[in-house]
Amino acid sequence: MLHKVRTVSAVVAAVVLSGVAAWGATPPADGGGGAQELVNRLNSTNPAEREAAQKQAAVFLDLLGQPEALKKLSEVATDENMKEFLRTRAAQLKMYEEGRRVASLPPISMKVKDATLPAVVDAFNKALGLVGVEVPPDTGFSDLYTIDATNKPFWEVYAELHQQHPITLALLSGPNPSLQLRINRTSPTAIAIDGPALGYVNSISVQRSISGAARQATLNVSSGLAFDPRLNVARLQTPSIIKAVDDRGVEYPLSNPGSGGLATGTTIINGNAAPMQQRNHMLAAPPEMGKKLSFTLATTVDINIVVGKNKLEDIEHKLNQPVILGNNTFRVTKFEVVPNAARTSTAPATPRINVTITHTEGAEPRASDAPKITSSQLVIFDSTGRSVWRGSATNSGSALATFNAATPPYRLEMSDIAGVASLPVRLQFKDVPLP
Repeated sequence: MLHKVRTVSAVVAAVVLSGVAAWGATPPADGGGGAQELVNRLNSTNPAEREAAQKQAAVFLDLLGQPEALKKLSEVATDENMKEFLRTRAAQLKMYEEGRRVASLPPISMKVKDATLPAVVDAFNKALGLVGVEVPPDTGFSDLYTIDATNKPFWEVYAELHQQHPITLALLSGPNPSLQLRINRTSPTAIAIDGPALGYVNSISVQRSISGAARQATLNVSSGLAFDPRLNVARLQTPSIIKAVDDRGVEYPLSNPGSGGLATGTTIINGNAAPMQQRNHMLAAPPEMGKKLSFTLATTVDINIVVGKNKLEDIEHKLNQPVILGNNTFRVTKFEVVPNAARTSTAPATPRINVTITHTEGAEPRASDAPKITSSQLVIFDSTGRSVWRGSATNSGSALATFNAATPPYRLEMSDIAGVASLPVRLQFKDVPLP
């Protein structure tokens, strides 16, 4: 409690302690005395005074997590810096609430018995309603899986299958950035789940060097972060390890917050986001390490807020057919198959397909209470449900989609995006074995 209070802005602490009565809370008898006095009373050797200060601090810290209370406080605050801080904090909390809402994905149900991994992947995609996971043509193993899951989160189903036989994750990039499931005997050391995110530790190793009389040790933690394939990710900040403590209570601070040329907080996903990222972390370790390490893998993900959808089936045979989405009209005005000059020694190259999509903004003004659309997301799928092209439209005009021919017919899906919502991700790893 004391640590939290000391890290809070003194200005905001003062306004809260003196203004809690604005919505019914009882202010301190002496008017609060400001943030420093509160800290002094928290350090008091008088138990009664210390307990009273702790109650006041608890009220303050609770208010920092209530957007409506902060809004009211900003209205009665007279200092402009106070107003700005409180308004900003309230807006941040509202964004986090929206992030939790859009990240609250429906559970899935799937049932397989003595199934190979390709059969499990098929069941996964049927449950997801899209091709979100793939499998290599030949896994090299004959492991069989059995599961009967009803209304469970995606990653809980994955974890249950992973416990039967290790399944590692890989990323398939391109127009259909999806997760690839592989059977691998060198499975992740540990996994952790936080809503639509799964974190995993691939390996932990230690490097020691001798500098004078002191031995310097660096702990290398190789981790990964994956998202539910249904999550419409816009941006992701660089994941970072925080609060790393071994079983003896010794802290392991991050020694390279900017490893790989990326500082903590840098955006590493932008636009058509891949559902998975991997990263190495370097922690400063003591000369004598414990046996187990607990830590948090932390990041913030921005999620596109989808407020409307529409689609056009069999676009090759629906040229110039208007599709309305909100105040916009979309048409596929051109569809052509172009031979590909590149070829292999055994088979001709896959033809290319060029599609022109026009986008016209309506003349009618939007309703005053309608969400403000920042862009329209465009995705073309083949008949198997795999996306073959992704793009966006922000103003009236046209977009050219070019992709390798796949399995027709093709479907165009349009989604209106009304900004992004932020979701803090905190993946808790407990008692991970140390080398």
